[in-house]
Amino acid sequence: KNAQEHFEALKAEATAKGGPTVHTQQTLPDWSGRYTRRGGFNPGYENWWWVRLNQTPTILSLLTEEYQTRLVQEAYHHANTNAAQWPSSYCWPEGLMRRWHFASVQRFHELMVTPTLVQWLMGTADNFLLHYHVGRDFNYDGNVPRLGEDVPRWYGESIAFWDDDALITWTSNVQGWTTHGSFEHSNQLQVIEIFTPWDKEGFKGLHHETIFYDPEALVEPVRQIQWYEHTSDFTQGNPYVYVECNQTI
Repeated sequence: KNAQEHFEALKAEATAKGGPTVHTQQTLPDWSGRYTRRGGFNPGYENWWWVRLNQTPTILSLLTEEYQTRLVQEAYHHANTNAAQWPSSYCWPEGLMRRWHFASVQRFHELMVTPTLVQWLMGTADNFLLHYHVGRDFNYDGNVPRLGEDVPRWYGESIAFWDDDALITWTSNVQGWTTHGSFEHSNQLQVIEIFTPWDKEGFKGLHHETIFYDPEALVEPVRQIQWYEHTSDFTQGNPYVYVECNQTI
């Protein structure tokens, strides 16, 4: 029913098998390196969150009444007044959910894996620096589970554990915001992510399953799948170029 129950259920499964797995630097899955998100702008790899092949009523069916109203208002101004309110147009922060959008992270992704911290770095119009704290627990005395102060963060705060070679994460304490071309989310948004190796013919990359929980904006949890193709380790290719949004309006 919520992200905490989901995370605890997955952790209980790992515990029943003798886990969660406590990796050392020597036993960690060899995932560090550069990735591209499979598909890019290729319509053959669309997913529903890109909101390019969906009908608006389908997306509205996921939302509570207030957030249905907001989405319809936004769609009206996209189509009728040419007043689309896109965060990147104003150099506003991207927000957590923008990370899953097709246009926001088209450049390569950098993943660094250590026993206590897993880090993603990516970006196109802005930068995403995402930290998953392995083995830590949330503080529950605020508005939502959190690691730091009781203040929402643009990309939230995340804890994680390993179940053998699967990384299970839980993100909370997220700042509610809007994603261009899609629905808004609230400060109640929490996210479960499951990263597993995509290795039909040797390690090719990562399978990324995400379940979004937001009791204020969503009538039920929703799920999304995407793949990251491994392209190189850090001994090859150009280094990450930090993005600065240039205000043009």
